Amino acid sequence: MKKLLFLLVMMMGVAGCFAQADFVSRYPGYMGRRVLFNMEMSMAPGLKRVSNFQGDKRYWAFNYLLQPNLEVIAWRSGTVGAKFIWFDTKFDTYDEWKYDYVTRDLRVMGGGVFCKVYLGRGATAPLGQFLRFHFDYMRALYDVPASGGDYTYREGKNCYGFRLEYGRDFFFCDFLKLNIGMSAGLSFPGIYFFKYAEDMEVGQRAANRVVWNYFFGVNIGVGFLTF
Repeated sequence: MKKLLFLLVMMMGVAGCFAQADFVSRYPGYMGRRVLFNMEMSMAPGLKRVSNFQGDKRYWAFNYLLQPNLEVIAWRSGTVGAKFIWFDTKFDTYDEWKYDYVTRDLRVMGGGVFCKVYLGRGATAPLGQFLRFHFDYMRALYDVPASGGDYTYREGKNCYGFRLEYGRDFFFCDFLKLNIGMSAGLSFPGIYFFKYAEDMEVGQRAANRVVWNYFFGVNIGVGFLTF
């Protein structure tokens, strides 16, 4: 009787372990929670060829891309998410009314989706080193002079970008997440790195300016594990 009781207890324990493992595999998460709200920023150097948001063209004149996002732990070693993108900067364009180059304001807004895969044997989201793949849509808004340059009107250019990021997530107090990383990517249209011909239209120049902000970035962020 004791052997039968012991066998039943062992079988129940094993069944419980399998059931728990199956539950974790189907419903991944950290501390029983799966959703993170993050505020992230990417710092893009101008590399002395383009102006930052203050019109500065020095090597250390950074542009700042704000990227608040919602992230969900989708499987044991990965997450998916959606984000909003916003940054202000300046770009140089040729003014056909003044017959000279001028610096104009550029506002870029958009959104994107991403997939993050954590690296290493036994990796568990959202902890440790990761690779993140981004796909973004951005709308570049700028003013164009009209009627002899007496006034301007607003135009826009659609841009699409692909970015790869390597970074690391750190957790504190079981709910606060900090992340650091570096990213590289390309946006289209506008891969005219060394082309500044006078016949390039203002929309192309705006798209070209987005390329420089998207090409390389140092990323930092803070997030909160909610539910």
